[in-house]
Amino acid sequence: ARHWQVDAHVEPGRLDVAARDAAGRPLTDVALSATLRHPTDRRFDVTLDPVKVGAGQWRASDTINAGQWELVIELSRDGERLFRSTNRVVIR
Repeated sequence: ARHWQVDAHVEPGRLDVAARDAAGRPLTDVALSATLRHPTDRRFDVTLDPVKVGAGQWRASDTINAGQWELVIELSRDGERLFRSTNRVVIR
């Protein structure tokens, strides 16, 4: 409903996320959380620790192993979730 555009790039050891509002402006007043969920065994799930690196841009340099994962990205403001995305990704 908000028409936000959230782009993510994930590779071994790194996740980059960029978020823009409907007008194309960077989202600067939101917090981002990201999780890699293992599709068959939740014991392997990884909660990432993204750090803001610019206006509407975050990076997480964590233990991100190769394989198939569900990437869950959430954007929130003052504890209220405003956006949630779940996508299957393959990391090589």
